[in-house]
Amino acid sequence: FELDFVVQQVDLLHLLRETINSEKAAFIRYGLFPKMSGEGNPMIIETDPKWLQFVLRQIISNALKYSRREGAENTVEFIFERTPTRISLACRDYGIGIPAEDLDRVWQPFFTGINGRRYPEATGMGLYLAKKVCDHLGHELSIDSEDDRGTMVTITFPIPDNLHRW
Repeated sequence: FELDFVVQQVDLLHLLRETINSEKAAFIRYGLFPKMSGEGNPMIIETDPKWLQFVLRQIISNALKYSRREGAENTVEFIFERTPTRISLACRDYGIGIPAEDLDRVWQPFFTGINGRRYPEATGMGLYLAKKVCDHLGHELSIDSEDDRGTMVTITFPIPDNLHRW
């Protein structure tokens, strides 16, 4: 699919807002609310907006699906962080989390893990494809999770020298 990539300068904040808006019905269905922190000035990155939206939708879908936990906070947080050389966007949920023994395998195709097997719609392809897309675009995708406490998926974008650095 790398032949389909059209890399351009994109405002990450604007793209995230568009993506959240397109998933509004799912947020309502799951009774969760998006919350942003760290956003400020436009966050210009180089990416393919179509494929980055695919990645964001997958991450949001997982955050919504696996936030079903009694007493869990009813938000999905989107946290921006900027340094002179990179911009990162983290998606944090307060759901069921991923057991430590499953964490290293989430990037493997068809791996659903203990929690994923509870949901018939889980295919084990979402994070695998998201990672492949990020790798091809030069973005770093990482995950941190604690069983029964939630998950944070982070996309890190290097800021090329030709883009304005602060």
